Amino acid sequence: MKKILLFISLIFVISFAYSQNYNVNDKIPVDTAVIHGVLPNGLTYYIRHNETPKNRAELTLAVHSGSIQEDEDQRGLAHLCEHMAFNGTKNYPKHKLIDFLEKTGMKFGADLNAYTIFDETVYGITVPLDSAQFLDKGLLVLHDWAHYVTYENEEIDAERGVVHEEWRMHQGAQFRMQDKLFQAIFKGSKYADRNTIGLMSVVDSCDYSTLKRYYKDWYRTDREAIIVVGDINPKEVEKKIKEIFGSIPKTENPRKYVQEDIPDNDKPIIAIMSDKENPSSAVQIFIKQPKFYIKTVGDYRTSLTFDLFSKMINDRLTELTHSDNPPYSYGYAGYSDFIGPKDVYIMMAATKEGQTLKGAEALLRENYRVKQYGFTATELERAKKTVLKKAEKLYNDRNKQKSKTFVEEYKANFLLPQKPYPGIYNEYKMTKQFIDGIKLEEVNKLANKWITEKNMVFLIMSPEKDGLKIPTEQDVKDLLAKVKTEKLEAYVDKV
Repeated sequence: MKKILLFISLIFVISFAYSQNYNVNDKIPVDTAVIHGVLPNGLTYYIRHNETPKNRAELTLAVHSGSIQEDEDQRGLAHLCEHMAFNGTKNYPKHKLIDFLEKTGMKFGADLNAYTIFDETVYGITVPLDSAQFLDKGLLVLHDWAHYVTYENEEIDAERGVVHEEWRMHQGAQFRMQDKLFQAIFKGSKYADRNTIGLMSVVDSCDYSTLKRYYKDWYRTDREAIIVVGDINPKEVEKKIKEIFGSIPKTENPRKYVQEDIPDNDKPIIAIMSDKENPSSAVQIFIKQPKFYIKTVGDYRTSLTFDLFSKMINDRLTELTHSDNPPYSYGYAGYSDFIGPKDVYIMMAATKEGQTLKGAEALLRENYRVKQYGFTATELERAKKTVLKKAEKLYNDRNKQKSKTFVEEYKANFLLPQKPYPGIYNEYKMTKQFIDGIKLEEVNKLANKWITEKNMVFLIMSPEKDGLKIPTEQDVKDLLAKVKTEKLEAYVDKV
């Protein structure tokens, strides 16, 4: 009798799990496989067991600060701070850190890396678990990076030269055009003047105290997270994190964090970027959007409409590459996270030399065609099947996900864009529940919201050579006026 009752209970639990419905008003669920917490000093942590690869653990320190937090006399010092983490800490003075890495068999690039961008600085180590000491020492490295980098003056002076050489190596067409891109898309914002590499006049000659001030102001527990994913015991790792990181003091009277804005623009910002060393031609059209945060189940459902829109517009753009005289070799459009407080709807195309306007016209025309007529019911049904199939594949492969994939997911939760981590099971179940009920009108109305000249930044990138005509700003204005008023024919879905 007990066995029968147990069997009935088991069937009930399984049936309940597989018949679970999500309410659009509920907060989005979190993945229960993750141990997530905040220490009394404000430091956040994420821990997950994962066996791909086996006998390895990914250890990550995420700092929610980057070049955008630099004062005017610190331009380039967020990046220099990142470099200094490898030049001596409390428990790994001088080059003892390198000795530890070599002893464990880790290599720069493959097993250890760091980067700095506008809003974040991230350090990562892949630790072999052949010895329990490797995990403990790896966590101690993160502990030191979080608060105990030593910043010895002679080490600072040595690293200035390393960063300066990095800057020199990047003084090519890509760097020059990137700087022009930043000036256009971030016009009127602090972001326009916070290229990560910074100013060499600052890097080369800043006072030691100026560099240390950045570290003191922004490397603090309320702006840091530790992420551990791998072939580990999560409960044991949580205990280690509390022991190792709990002793870091909480910053008293911390400097106020200000989220810098990227202002709207009523009319298109147009930038024509040409360079003799640039080998390719391309057009990029950014249309800035307010950041879309996924906090509820209803928000997740809305994000599915974004996926469907992107799938359908890209099917149309890809179709053009198969025409007799394609306007571009590659075309793309879609909604995406961006920088700081903004998302973007982006259109881009790689074109032949002298054909950037042709490529731009094709991109704009197909987007305005959607704006005028919308997508078709048959396109939507195909897109739904594709999105669901992708979710199903991810669900079926859920036990094959690499640890680094989970690290990226938890980074995106702690840092911008502060995405939730419902887990593959919940994402699949929510997709399966909501995808069929999404109406064509819901997707079509996104075109009027996203495809506008307000907040548009229109960029043309071209080589610079004799005989090659480069479009002017007026050419772009004329193109926008033409496509906006053009009466297009409705798309015919040849099914």
